[in-house]
Amino acid sequence: MAEEFDHTSMSLLGRAKTHDDDAWRQLVHLYGPLVQKWCRQSGLQDEDTADVFQETFQAISKNLANFKPSKSVASFRSWLKTIVRTKTVDLLRHRTVLVSATYPYDEEWLGSRRAFTKVRTAWRRSRSLVEWLADNVTGYTPE
Repeated sequence: MAEEFDHTSMSLLGRAKTHDDDAWRQLVHLYGPLVQKWCRQSGLQDEDTADVFQETFQAISKNLANFKPSKSVASFRSWLKTIVRTKTVDLLRHRTVLVSATYPYDEEWLGSRRAFTKVRTAWRRSRSLVEWLADNVTGYTPE
């Protein structure tokens, strides 16, 4: 049974490489929930999950022709998870840049309750994502 699933998935990837619309719908239907699960496990909010989801499938579309499986479906899942991790890290980096660019760190501004709340919320989200990455991404160490 597993061999049949692997074969079907490999033929699905082959059809997706040729830009077959039905194959892409099926690919998103099969692997979309897995992408969403990984995003939720990393602590992403719904909005961020949607962004990572979209960017992940854009990256797959762009790079699927270069994908060379080594162990059938497990290889594709590993590749997919790597893409999700990369897009999650990119989101974290982007958020960190936005927070520092959006909120000037002068004493008057930092003294306001609103500023404190925004910075604390952004920091907590980034911190939880960094902690998840440290636990789940091989070779990643937070600075």
